[in-house]
Amino acid sequence: MTNSNRHLLYALGMMALVLLIGGAAIVWPRYREAASLTAERHDLIERMDNISLHTEALAELTEDVSRVRQVVEQDLKDIPPSPGMHELMNRLSLTIDDETVLEQTFSAGQVSPAVHDDDDFSLMAMPVTVDMVGRFDAVFATIRAAEQMPRLVRVTSVRLSLPREYRDRESGPDEPLVQAEIGLEAVFEPPDTQEGSS
Repeated sequence: MTNSNRHLLYALGMMALVLLIGGAAIVWPRYREAASLTAERHDLIERMDNISLHTEALAELTEDVSRVRQVVEQDLKDIPPSPGMHELMNRLSLTIDDETVLEQTFSAGQVSPAVHDDDDFSLMAMPVTVDMVGRFDAVFATIRAAEQMPRLVRVTSVRLSLPREYRDRESGPDEPLVQAEIGLEAVFEPPDTQEGSS
């Protein structure tokens, strides 16, 4: 091999080495940057998955809280320190319009223990009777109003009859007037028993 061929091979080798080192100097940082971006992308995807899991868990908790609130509002009632006859009458009074309601009267009975079989309870109950003449819808609305009060009111009895004087008189098509006697109990806990029990 001649000297000129060696110089040419040497020059080609050096050029290849320079290209290799130069290429590596350019490519290596880009490769590291790409690897870093890929790792960051995987991290972000994992965080997004975690966020969606947390969002689902939060949505489930929100539904649970909503269900519990609904149970509290529908099933749990306040027990006030007095029978609250005035409030009870205001809530249950219907407008006497000679069509839907002809009569409605309230009468209170004697206060007695709300729980008869257990001496540990200090709750008292005042019986209230609502006598009314009107359409069945009005009677039913009165019962629902008692059940939906925020305080504890128990419906103890409902008696319906269709008196002779109201059989022929109708407030609308197929809606005869009925006479109703609705028995209720307004449950309360007197303040002196509250202090003694706490």
